[in-house]
Amino acid sequence: MRLAFSLFLFFLLALAETATSDDTRPVIVTLGDSITKGVRQGVEPEQTFSAIVEKRLSVEGTAAEVVNLGIGGERTDQALIRLDAVIERRPNVVTIMYGTNDSYVDQGARDSRITRDQFGENLKALVVRLRERGIEPVLMTEPRWAATAKDGLGESPNLRLGPFMETCRQVARELRVPLVDHFAHWIDAEKNGQDLQAWTIDGCHPNPAGHEEIARLMVSVLLAALRSTTEDLTVLKQGGDGPPASKMVYHALHELARGAFKERREKFERLAAPEDCRRWQQERKEFFLRQLGGFPDRTPLDAQVVGRLDGDGYR
Repeated sequence: MRLAFSLFLFFLLALAETATSDDTRPVIVTLGDSITKGVRQGVEPEQTFSAIVEKRLSVEGTAAEVVNLGIGGERTDQALIRLDAVIERRPNVVTIMYGTNDSYVDQGARDSRITRDQFGENLKALVVRLRERGIEPVLMTEPRWAATAKDGLGESPNLRLGPFMETCRQVARELRVPLVDHFAHWIDAEKNGQDLQAWTIDGCHPNPAGHEEIARLMVSVLLAALRSTTEDLTVLKQGGDGPPASKMVYHALHELARGAFKERREKFERLAAPEDCRRWQQERKEFFLRQLGGFPDRTPLDAQVVGRLDGDGYR
């Protein structure tokens, strides 16, 4: 009688085992362009701001995994195309830093690669889609170009980048998104005598010192974002000599299943006479019918002819 229940328990066991995970660290994804990617001549992976942030969060007592998904040359419209792949990683927080490529004017062109309005709409779409999946977005402005940098018009790229970064701030205010304002920080540093070229490799891409500056501004904002997404809802705390909390359901279902199969085996082995077997079969039949809710009552078919088709040799 308990065979069906036992099979059901084993089905739950499989689900419980599949859902078990030993790595409970929150995940932060850094989404952006080559400045986010960071690695280039003069910058090793462990010197990028993503790697530095992970270490600094650990020092602050928060063990988080920071996944760097920066792609060189990427704009916000291209980020939207690959956002589903980012979401599949199930991050708790995603930082979004774009604008350097969006606002840039290429050689021979007169305008930025995309308009400022398009940039704003793309940022909004990124934020909305992340929030729909329960992921906390954090917007970040890009670092400012060094004074020696020139775009395709022979002008400072900051002339176009600045307004785009103001759009980023507007989106953050409108959608109530946490903001890390690197652009404003680099402006203030330059006003106070900092040569931005000393924070970059080529006037644009941060060197290790530049990555340190970016990471330093991010930590407090990310700690607050993680607190809003990683509230401890643990009900079963680890203790005693029992299984770990992540395995408690599995072990409990395993013991129930073992008990159910043991009881069935003992009853089956006691069957000795033909009438015992017939009674066993009848009990099984009644049990399964109860699980199905019984068969419906028989009713007259009351068949009616509603039409007729005549064909060659049949009707």
